[in-house]
Amino acid sequence: MGGRTYYGPNDKWRIQGYTAYGFKDDKVKYGISGRWMVNPKNRLILSLGNRRDVEQIGVSLTTSNDVLGRSFASSALFAGGVNNQLTNISLTNIGAEIEFVKKFHLSNQFVV
Repeated sequence: MGGRTYYGPNDKWRIQGYTAYGFKDDKVKYGISGRWMVNPKNRLILSLGNRRDVEQIGVSLTTSNDVLGRSFASSALFAGGVNNQLTNISLTNIGAEIEFVKKFHLSNQFVV
């Protein structure tokens, strides 16, 4: 189960998350991420996220440090790799981005 807030491209804050339950390992998996636009004029945005989940590393075609990021493999028509091994993922990140001039922005993420 998952959801997110979205009021428009210039909303002041945005929260998204999901939760799942694994019947074979009896564990709850989750991910939550939030973004806050501190200054709308230069689009200074601060973000924070946390994820505890299980992934099939062999089928991930790209690596992502985004907590709730989608990889190329999730939208690929064909994907290959070893998919019979699972890995626990524990990811926390803090990020900031700013748009100095229109259509030119810098972003930085710290992964913990």
